[in-house]
Amino acid sequence: MTFKRSLYMILIGFVLAGCANHSVEDVRAGLSVLQEYPVEKAFEYLGFPDAEQTIAGKTVYSWSVFGSYRVDVPQTSRIRKSTGETATVNFTRPTLAQFSCRVRLITQDQEIESWDIAGDSVGCQTYAKRLEPLLNTVETDEDL
Repeated sequence: MTFKRSLYMILIGFVLAGCANHSVEDVRAGLSVLQEYPVEKAFEYLGFPDAEQTIAGKTVYSWSVFGSYRVDVPQTSRIRKSTGETATVNFTRPTLAQFSCRVRLITQDQEIESWDIAGDSVGCQTYAKRLEPLLNTVETDEDL
C-alpha cells in the first residue's frame, strides 16, 4: 500500500466517522424522544419492524438495514517505459465498503422502556431521516 493511498484511506475514515456520529446521534436523539411513548408512535416514524421477539415478558422490536457500496479509491503508480524513463500513472481502484444499522426498542405493555442502536453513518442515515420530523417537532415545542 502506497503512502498516498494510506493517507487517503485515513481521510475517508475520518469523513465517514464524522458522518457516523451525526446520523447515529440523530437516531439516538429520536429514540430518546420516543422513550415512554406507546410503540405505535415509533411505527409512525420508523415503519413496521423487521422482527419482533418476546424475551422475559418484554417485547423487542428490531429494524435493520445492511449492504455494501462501491468506493473508488485513488491510486498512484510509477511505471518504467520501454525507453527507460519512469512515469507516474493515476487511476482509481473500486473497493466495496459495508454499511449497517440495527435499532431495537424494548417495550413493556406496548410502552417503549429502552432502546439500543448499532451501526455506521451510511446505514443509520435511513433511520435518522425517518426520525428527523420527530426531532423537528421537539425543537419547535422547546422554542415556544
